[in-house]
Amino acid sequence: MKLIIFGSTGRTGSFLVRYALEKGHQVTAFVRNPNKITIQSPNLQIFTGDVLKLESIKAAMEGQNAVLSAIGSKEDFSLLSRGLNNITLAMEEQKVSRIVAIGGAGILQEDKNKLIRENINYPMFLKNISEEHFKVYQLLLKSMLNWTLVCPPMIPQGERTGNYRVKIDYQAQGQPQIFTGDLADFMLHELIDCNFLKARVGIANKS
Repeated sequence: MKLIIFGSTGRTGSFLVRYALEKGHQVTAFVRNPNKITIQSPNLQIFTGDVLKLESIKAAMEGQNAVLSAIGSKEDFSLLSRGLNNITLAMEEQKVSRIVAIGGAGILQEDKNKLIRENINYPMFLKNISEEHFKVYQLLLKSMLNWTLVCPPMIPQGERTGNYRVKIDYQAQGQPQIFTGDLADFMLHELIDCNFLKARVGIANKS
């Protein structure tokens, strides 16, 4: 399969690139700084671009079969929704329908009437990024794409263990974390398996 990965130099994105290549996929790593890609493979193409520039995304999207998005920002959180908006527009134009993207646990349901982020005790320092994750969710809901939005809690650095649970719409039972490698592992499996189409997915390492 021909995959394009956004956020491919980030903590989770770098695992996505490596694991996708290990599975034999043809990978396009969409990056702002190509020097951050250290892995080499005949199945890896590096495309230098900016997720805020629609035309560069359209060019990179041509000929792709599916999309993995691990875009993030430590400064301007609006990059998440603005970038994802451009990705979805390019996908629709290029007739690429499948995307698995990363959101956040705050946009999962606490109960049938309320999101986790709407709880009065939800941490203030997560409010802004959670608002962006919610905008991403709204964008995907309105799209015609076959999307899956994986919503992790804390994401410590670590290789895949395979020791995790997932749950549709709600936080999965387990630890309040998912290793970066396990998050990437699930995203790649879900991209192919399509068990959670047009849905949010909670994920957590088992206790």
